[in-house]
Amino acid sequence: MNLKKAIPSVLILISFLILSFGLFPDAFNGKVVQQPDMMSFRGISSDVIEYKKETGKTSVWTNSVFGGMPTYIWAGAPYTANKLKPLQKWLLNAGMPFPSGYFFTAFLAFFILTLVLRINPWIGFVGSLAFGLSTYNFLISEAGHASKFLAIMYFPMIAAGTILVYRAKYLIGGLLFGLGLGLNIMASHVQMTYYFAICMAIFVLVKFAYAIKEGTLPSFAKASAFILLPLLLAVGSNASQLWTSYDYMKESIRGPQILEVADGDSKGGLDKDYVFSWSHGIGESLSFIIPGAYGGGSAEGIDKSSATYKDLKRKGAPARALKSAPLYWGDMPSTSGPIYFGAIVIFLFVFGLMLVEGSMKWWLLISTILITLLSYGKNMMWFNDIFYNYFPLYDKFRSVNSILSVLQFTLPMMGILGLTKLMSPKLNRENALKKLYIATGILGGFVLFMGLVGGSLLDFTGLRDQQLISSGYNIDAIISDRKSLLRGDAFRSLFFILAGAGLIWLYIQDKLKGKFQVTIIFGLLGLLMIMDLGGVGKRYLNSDNFVKAKRYESNFDQRPVDKQILADTDPNYRVFDLSIPTFQSNSASNHHKTIGGYHAAKLRRYMDMIERHIGVGNQKVLDMLNTRYFITKEQQVQRNPGAMGNAWFVNNIQKVNTPDEEIGALNNIDPKTTAVMMSEFDSYLGGFTSADGQGSITLSDYKPDHLTYTTNTNSEQFAVFSEVIYKPNSSNGWKSYIDGKEVDHVRANYILRAMKVPAGQHTIEFKFKPTVYYAGETISLISSLLLILGLIGFLVWSFKNRNLVKD
Repeated sequence: MNLKKAIPSVLILISFLILSFGLFPDAFNGKVVQQPDMMSFRGISSDVIEYKKETGKTSVWTNSVFGGMPTYIWAGAPYTANKLKPLQKWLLNAGMPFPSGYFFTAFLAFFILTLVLRINPWIGFVGSLAFGLSTYNFLISEAGHASKFLAIMYFPMIAAGTILVYRAKYLIGGLLFGLGLGLNIMASHVQMTYYFAICMAIFVLVKFAYAIKEGTLPSFAKASAFILLPLLLAVGSNASQLWTSYDYMKESIRGPQILEVADGDSKGGLDKDYVFSWSHGIGESLSFIIPGAYGGGSAEGIDKSSATYKDLKRKGAPARALKSAPLYWGDMPSTSGPIYFGAIVIFLFVFGLMLVEGSMKWWLLISTILITLLSYGKNMMWFNDIFYNYFPLYDKFRSVNSILSVLQFTLPMMGILGLTKLMSPKLNRENALKKLYIATGILGGFVLFMGLVGGSLLDFTGLRDQQLISSGYNIDAIISDRKSLLRGDAFRSLFFILAGAGLIWLYIQDKLKGKFQVTIIFGLLGLLMIMDLGGVGKRYLNSDNFVKAKRYESNFDQRPVDKQILADTDPNYRVFDLSIPTFQSNSASNHHKTIGGYHAAKLRRYMDMIERHIGVGNQKVLDMLNTRYFITKEQQVQRNPGAMGNAWFVNNIQKVNTPDEEIGALNNIDPKTTAVMMSEFDSYLGGFTSADGQGSITLSDYKPDHLTYTTNTNSEQFAVFSEVIYKPNSSNGWKSYIDGKEVDHVRANYILRAMKVPAGQHTIEFKFKPTVYYAGETISLISSLLLILGLIGFLVWSFKNRNLVKD
């Protein structure tokens, strides 16, 4: 190993550490980011967290939200078998707190890509900053989309491994690909994995086309076959996570419809309007190069010079209201900020397109165009309908604008390939200068034009402007500030384009002679990248977003109404909180088992109940779900005397033939005496149609994934339990037992569990021990260990042979 050659890489890694600290010093001072989504995660997990504290055991079912659901759908399950987790935390994150550790990993992952592709470290430095400092990373860190950021940061490692494998570097390529993909999937944001898979599929297709053209199909086939093993190990490392998610998806709103729908379409998946509700506006692509082109964010920072500030100040608005204004006027319902890739990055991408030839160019260009078109969603439905209707799983994802995260990889990648081309000894400097002037003229001229006349070309009116007027905003002042933001950011982008182009001009002209020319020029280019991207990113994630840990924890403090309800020591009842957006918030779930909650993939049957009964206040349905307490809008506690408890015996069974009849019948029956049953359960019921409903049934022991009841009856009865049905009697669902012997249970009232109970005294148990989770954990352990051992073995072999990535 040449230690002298390693010095630049060491210096760059140190600079990444310093930058990661410098961006967010508050994270090292005992402060945390107020992340809405992470706060939501805390609520949905409270039941399981409390159970873990009390018993030391883990549960894969929670009753904190929606009457109950599996924990593994939001990575709340204890996926401890995957041994890639400690690798990420202590090595790739350098043990740093969030979000600093995440940004460091993003820098590191892209830098690894440039190292294995034998790109000059200082050019790699520029590319790593472009990838890691993309504004989207700041936005999702502020919102609490940590899993999304985790998935994105491993894009470069996946690409590095794939590229190396197709360059016949099978061993290191396969290991990097497997490790990167394994870590990416482990982030538990399959949507990001799917989107980047589209990008890598284009890479393979382009390679296939070149293999046909160049007559190298055998080599292509060999590489394609070789990549299958690390692919299997990466998937296997996350077997419990993927298997459980796939199994659950079929029962969720992302799976098939149960009820008849208006248009007769029951293919399953999310509703088209829901999928495309967050679609990037076509015109909003201006924000790629001018961050404030579409007003920035829905709560964009303003200062004393802004028209909105002056208007609000004149109206006597409080100090807090003077800090930001709803300047965003794009096509999305709202946004934290623009997806800005950087003026220099866009400039380098265009310049790279002019310099780079071959398969890499076409891969990155085609990917960039396709991904951009997909991000437009509902604004280009003639194109996006193809993917929604015909591409597997595409209709399972929402917020299609998030696909633009792939561009924060493709744009810098093309840029650094272009810069690498400049270092070729065969470089035609005159030709390179010509292309530099063209790229500068195109991009510089465009942003200058927008700065000068953009205010008269666009209308600057947004979807929510009438609502803003109703809220007391002066829309003329808002529009004035939108124009000012576009103009100011356009000239800002012009500065960075010209400064970046100037540095490249110095390099092409060989103005800074000497051995430190590359270090100085590309080091300065990296500094410009920090100023550009970091400057915009810090608009949306800065010290104002950090609070002391104690204050953060106060978000979960008990309210007076919570304390009043928690005086009830019964371990299992439900609460309906009307003082919050009931089905958009998990705050009540921090302390109670709730009827409401929020999750993007709730159970299909429960969603149907929300739409048909719960959401419209069907009291009888709320009673059968054991809703013992209501919290009113005024934050007053009301005890519900009609709550039916954990279980009860019914007198009658009303049979129906379709799911629509089943859910509709709940408008007419008294669930305390009558259970609605589908005819599909006739064989289970046998001749049983009614009983006297006498006897006792009591919940004697509560655990989230293990419920125990005791019964005492003089005759056979039919019991209904106020528990959500989920895959009854299957290895991946709830199983039921009477006196330790496994028996079947069935569905009643569209959503609840029910069971025939023999006469006498008995113990009934429900247990949730899904095979998909426990068997998956075993597969995850074996696969992740094989990946890690393979990596260690390769590093040891490489060290002995000093042969890490020699060509």
